[in-house]
Amino acid sequence: MKTELVSRTLFMASASSDFSATTGALGLLRALQREGFKVGFVKPVADLKAGDGQPDRSVHFARTIAGLTVPEPIPAKRAEAMVRASDAASLLEEIVTLVEGARGDCDLMIVEGITCGPDHPLLLDLDPAIARNLGAAVLVTANGRRAEVADMVSMLVDAAHRYGSDGGHAL
Repeated sequence: MKTELVSRTLFMASASSDFSATTGALGLLRALQREGFKVGFVKPVADLKAGDGQPDRSVHFARTIAGLTVPEPIPAKRAEAMVRASDAASLLEEIVTLVEGARGDCDLMIVEGITCGPDHPLLLDLDPAIARNLGAAVLVTANGRRAEVADMVSMLVDAAHRYGSDGGHAL
């Protein structure tokens, strides 16, 4: 049963730098498609592992499994260079343009956050800025296999604060 959506953009973020939001983002995408929603998908910044002839996994699977037309993400190294050059504003503008250009007549856009790992701290603060600039509701994902319950709760609370401390919505 198709119901009215609160936000037209969902930003899928990871609670930690060592865990990707890919599985959650693509799982949600397919579930919403099965419910009759027209859903778009964008991974605005490619994983660091992508490049060197390797496609971004999220983009590949969104295209092949969900049958979507998904724009190419901005290479992570280029995004990192822009942040390093104090040009984050231009990067965010490019990301918003990428997402809005892909929106078309979709009921909902799912935007997957960056998986950057601890070796790339310049990109860590980019996800909250992307979500804020898109006016997106944030869904935080976490890997529960490697953490005690108390650690998991702490990690999710920290992530919710990071995304919601400026009046945003983190779920």
